[in-house]
Amino acid sequence: MSASNAPLLTRDEVSRLSSRRSSLDAPRSTPTGKREYHRFTPQQERELWELFQTCKHPSCVDRRDLALRFGVREKNVENWFNNRRREWGERRIERRGDRSSSPPPPSRRHRA
Repeated sequence: MSASNAPLLTRDEVSRLSSRRSSLDAPRSTPTGKREYHRFTPQQERELWELFQTCKHPSCVDRRDLALRFGVREKNVENWFNNRRREWGERRIERRGDRSSSPPPPSRRHRA
């Protein structure tokens, strides 16, 4: 096989990642039944922020890649991006001024 046709991962690597992935997908909870919250390391947060600056909605492939590299569930990465988009939107609204007291403009689809 030439270098350009070489597989990205060996069978052993795929097998190791697959078994690791299934253990990461299991719901995590404490003995009291409360869910554990994941905290990203500062280095992981830097990488997430760098991607967020260029892309607010990463593809599922990008999220999966980050999750595998970080050793976390894809849902943790997805939740991080959802939370950052929510915070980002709230800050944008605050910068425009407090418009929460006025009703939202009517939708064009529902206009009579």
